[in-house]
Amino acid sequence: MKDCKTEIRPWLRLILISGCLMIGWFVVWVTHQNQALFLELHHGLQAMAPEWVWQALSLSGDALWVAAIASIFLAFKERMVFAFALSAIATTACVQVLKRALDIMRPPSIIEPESINMLGDALSLGAFPSGHAATVFLFAGILTVYVHSKWFITLVWVWATLSALSRVAIGVHWPEDILFGAAIGWFFGVSMLLVDPYIGRMGYGKRILLLLVTYLGSQALWLHNPGFPNVGWLQYSTALIGLWFSTQYCSRRVLRIREDVHV
Repeated sequence: MKDCKTEIRPWLRLILISGCLMIGWFVVWVTHQNQALFLELHHGLQAMAPEWVWQALSLSGDALWVAAIASIFLAFKERMVFAFALSAIATTACVQVLKRALDIMRPPSIIEPESINMLGDALSLGAFPSGHAATVFLFAGILTVYVHSKWFITLVWVWATLSALSRVAIGVHWPEDILFGAAIGWFFGVSMLLVDPYIGRMGYGKRILLLLVTYLGSQALWLHNPGFPNVGWLQYSTALIGLWFSTQYCSRRVLRIREDVHV
């Protein structure tokens, strides 16, 4: 049974938000304001909040962190998590192809070191587009399609925006990277409205995919080194949450279905 929204409003959001993000990217690109805007945002954002806040927001845009959080929805939004897994594969492929094809240098490789206050590791290449921005806007798009609470979706949009901006705040992405990456993620996320009718019944194979995405993502998050020692508490607590919900899902849904198949 489908649990995604079928009214036209999400499609309007898909067109309007993706369009606005792409227009924003185009304006920055055409006017050659990428570097100037980066410096303005980089120092302005750091002045607004402590370093650990931007590090935590940046960590929350990591695909492994989002996969662990997605495990919370397994018990009551199983179809949504499957849609997230499908769209995450498409989004990751698109982002990685562009990163490797363009191989654009990141801010630390171009701007003088004294002009940047790095809040993490100084990455050098693979700037465009931002994988973190794509991930958070993908998840925001998926939640917009499947969750019907306006206040919750509003909070998700705020989180996605701040998480994407955190990549500028910590000094590893240009504004162009953020805008284009966010547009890609939002497009693939909300486009699940088109794919949802073809997902079909949640059988054993699909549940195995969900388990692999959430459990292995949570386990990888525990072992991951994001370069933010100040927010290790967020990394490890989220990994434990993901492992717990994934394990519960395995015992209640995956193993039960396997037993039913062999009966």
